[in-house]
Formats: sequence, C-alpha cells, structure tokens
Amino acid sequence: EGVSLAVGLMSGTSADGVDAALLLTDGNKVIDFQTLQKSFSKPSLFVPYDLSLKHRLQTVMVNGFGADDAQKLEQDITNLQAEAVSLLLAQNNLQPSQVRVIGFHGQTVRHAPHEHITTQLADGSLLAEKTRIDVVTDFRRRDVAVGGQAAPLVPVFHAALLETISRSLPSLLCPLSSAAVLNIGGVSNATFWFTPTQKPLNEGSESLEQRKLVAMDCGPGNGLIDSWVQSLSQNSLQMDLDGSLARSGSIDQIVVSETLKHPYFALKGPKSLDRFTFSHLISQSSDQPSGWKSALAGQQLLSQDHEYSSPSVQGKSLEDGAATLTEITAEAIASSARSASTFALSYFGSPVHPVRLWLVCGGGRKNSFLMESLRRVLNHEGNEGDEVKVIDIDDLSDQLGWKSEGDMLEAQAFAYLAVRSLSNLPLPFPSTTGCSR
Repeated sequence: EGVSLAVGLMSGTSADGVDAALLLTDGNKVIDFQTLQKSFSKPSLFVPYDLSLKHRLQTVMVNGFGADDAQKLEQDITNLQAEAVSLLLAQNNLQPSQVRVIGFHGQTVRHAPHEHITTQLADGSLLAEKTRIDVVTDFRRRDVAVGGQAAPLVPVFHAALLETISRSLPSLLCPLSSAAVLNIGGVSNATFWFTPTQKPLNEGSESLEQRKLVAMDCGPGNGLIDSWVQSLSQNSLQMDLDGSLARSGSIDQIVVSETLKHPYFALKGPKSLDRFTFSHLISQSSDQPSGWKSALAGQQLLSQDHEYSSPSVQGKSLEDGAATLTEITAEAIASSARSASTFALSYFGSPVHPVRLWLVCGGGRKNSFLMESLRRVLNHEGNEGDEVKVIDIDDLSDQLGWKSEGDMLEAQAFAYLAVRSLSNLPLPFPSTTGCSR
C-alpha cells in the first residue's frame, strides 16, 4: 500500500524510559530516512521514567508481581507512552490522523521462553484510546507459542536497514564479507547478515537477496555495568559514563574466562536472555531474582553434569568491577559471532564469510572504552584478511545523507514492524528466534 508514517515506542531492558520515533516505511524494502528528516525536524524523543516508576519496575523484575498491582503498573507505563506520542506529534506539528499506526512494544518485566512465558506491560487499547491512532502490540507471545525465543525481534528491520545502507554506500560492505548490526542495551543482541561462501555474490540487489539472516542475544550489555555502578556508588552514579571508570580499572581475566564457560555461550542459537541471567556476576547467590536457577535449567543451561563456578566481581573496587564487566560484554559479543557462524552452517548448509563490519547502536556505543574493547577483541579472533570495522552507526550520517539515530533504532524498528504486521508479512523467522514457522 506504499509508504506510511508510523510511530515506534520502545522501552528496553535498561528500564530507564521510553524511546519514541517516527518512520516512513512500507514495512518491507523501503525505509525513507531522507524524506523523514527533510519533513520533520525532531523525528524522535526520549521520555525518562521517574524514580518512583523505575523503582516499581525494578522491584517487579526481581520479585515478581505482588509488591505492585500488575494492571496499575501497566496503566502507568502506558500513560507515559501516550504522553511520549503526544509530545512527538506536537514537536513535529502532526495530527493523529496523519499517522497510520503505532508499534507499541511495552516494558518487558519477565522473559522466560523456555517456560513459554514473556511478559510485557503494554495496554494497547488504552494507548489507542488516548492517542486516537491504531496500535499494534503484543509482538512476542505469538513467537513463543510456536516455539520461538521471542527475541531478538528486530532482525528483519536490521536487514532492511543494511540493504538501505548498502545501496547508499556500496563501498562500505564488500560483497565477499558479512555484516552485523549490534544493539548494546541492557542485554546485547546482534543481527548477522551473512554471505555464503559457496556461491559468489555479484554486485547489486541480487546479491542482497542471497544473504542469510541469523540473530541472537549475545550476552550482558549495559545492564550489569549500570547495576554495578549504581550499587557501589549508592546511586550517586547511574552508569559508567564513557567508560571512564572501566578505563582506570584492571580486568580480572580469571573472572572473564570463567564467565565465558557459562553454558549459554555453547549454544549455537537462536537464543535469548533475561536481563538477570548473568546477575550472579554482581550479586551474591542469595540476592538472585527468584527462579533464576530453574530458568537456566529450563533452557538446559544448568544440569547436574555441568559445573559452572558462578564467578563474581563482588569485593572488587568500582573501577576494577566495571573494567571486568566491560570485558565480559565485549567477549560475549565476539562469542556470538562464532555461535552464529556455526548455526548458519548447520541451518543453511553453507559456510559463511566472517563478519567484517559491525554497526553499533544502543546506549553502549557511547561508551568509548567498550567500543575500543570490541575493536580489540573482534580483531583478535584470528581473522585473516581485512580489518574488522566496528562503527557507531551515527558516524555514517554524513556519508549517507541522512542522520542515523543509534539511540532510536529500536523504536524505529517497532514502527517498521507495525507497518509490516498490517501487511501480514512475517516478523520473526526460524533463523532469528527459532520459531517453527
């Protein structure tokens, strides 16, 4: 039906607020960033959660419902998201009638696909009533129902984004290399756009169609680092700004290597994580969210035959803990590339070229020490040939002719998925979430 104007709303595992973004798309091949930014001077915004709402969410994430009424918390979350939509429309002189649809993800409070459970707080009916715009929501539970991990959900958007970038900057992505879009939020996840080795790719659109899509959660993102910094600073600091704490600390390589023995990293994929899967790194076992051991057992990550030492940075200085957690994040991302390549070989029946280009979005890209660590680790993987490029997606803006917004990519993705859903096009795929169809 052509290109539509949509709004995407995303609240990630960091649970710090809501991202809202406009997008012009057909939900398939077209993402018209140039027209979007010519037409709208402020196509995105962030509305933070107040401290009370953030505390209520964190309590529910750790302890489950009971301390807070589920419906009341969902209403409060939805009212804030409606406010974000109103602000977004107002700052761009838009009326609700000019927006075709809102993609409303909601706030995840529990993710346990092994139990066929994924819970997002999102009242789509309330949001539609308050905004007077049609709403697509509840993106994840259908995928769980057909055996999927329900995460990551945005690879099809990342693939369309990579196609758009490839057409604008053909020199950036060599036909004989693979690429990845890496989102570093509370948890890190990656979409791999693989090139098979058995059939040489030709330049042009035909080559794009031959690429293979694989996705997975990589491991911890900003979540553990943020929680560590907040805990040791007694909330006087909310994050390791630009990685300055980690840069001045020392990495405990034993903790890093022991963490990488976690059975999650041995899984090929697709695979997904809850924010708390690795919270033993910063907490005593008695402080773990309820049910965390059974959750890992349900994913066949812990068994009587598997010994995992549950390493921790407890007792370390603020700086040394931040440095060690940052290194774990980088190494986990490198591990995901190996897992994805192994899965691609078994699933598609063809080896794939190594990833030479990583486009990084999400809050983690603003941590310069983490970005330096990623470049070091990914280029130390024994790759032969060209350098592995790790690029903040915002740094491509001048070359592309439109401003990329690394903070808003996830919100834009849910606008894209909403339009795609209206066209009855698939959202996840077996190679991205493990769904059966």
